[in-house]
Amino acid sequence: MKKRLLTLFFLSSIISSIFAQEPQEFWEWEFEMTKYDSLIHEKIYRVSIEANQQVELIKFKNRNYKGHLNNVIWTTNKKEIRKKRISNIIRIQDSIAGKLFKNFEKLNFEYIPDCEKIENCINGLDGETTFFSTETKKMNKTVSFWELTSDYYYKKDIPKEVMTARKIMNFINSEFSLKKQFDDFISRLPKGKYIFSSIIMVKK
Repeated sequence: MKKRLLTLFFLSSIISSIFAQEPQEFWEWEFEMTKYDSLIHEKIYRVSIEANQQVELIKFKNRNYKGHLNNVIWTTNKKEIRKKRISNIIRIQDSIAGKLFKNFEKLNFEYIPDCEKIENCINGLDGETTFFSTETKKMNKTVSFWELTSDYYYKKDIPKEVMTARKIMNFINSEFSLKKQFDDFISRLPKGKYIFSSIIMVKK
């Protein structure tokens, strides 16, 4: 399954002032997202884990599908300020992108509500946040879930919307492990000090 992901390449970039930007501009800069073009695109789905990993799936008007996985990490200095972004873009096989997209559509991906609008949906400050985004000619929507896949916080009476969001993550991980892809990306980094989410990592 993992071999379905094709060759990766690294893109580095410049010192950032992205937090002063609007949310959509932030995501576009952080992940180098595909710019929606209503002439050729019907719909774009994105699943993002913090600002470190994003699956982007594109449905074209000619019913073709494309997708890629982007892993992102930053170099940092002694003051733990983000300095240089390193990104790893991996193309997802078209047939897998189409399979995932169709499965997401069956789950009404674009109509999943934000966690804040769901009864008994858990929010927190620290921890991992997962974002689901939809972009069409008439819609540009992003919702989020905190610690979506953690059984530590969700023990019983899990909201059905959270279960739906978990199914989306399961669909992705059944094709390729997001954790393994990010771990493999980190393992290939040169020696240095890095930051992702709130984690500082020193590679010797």
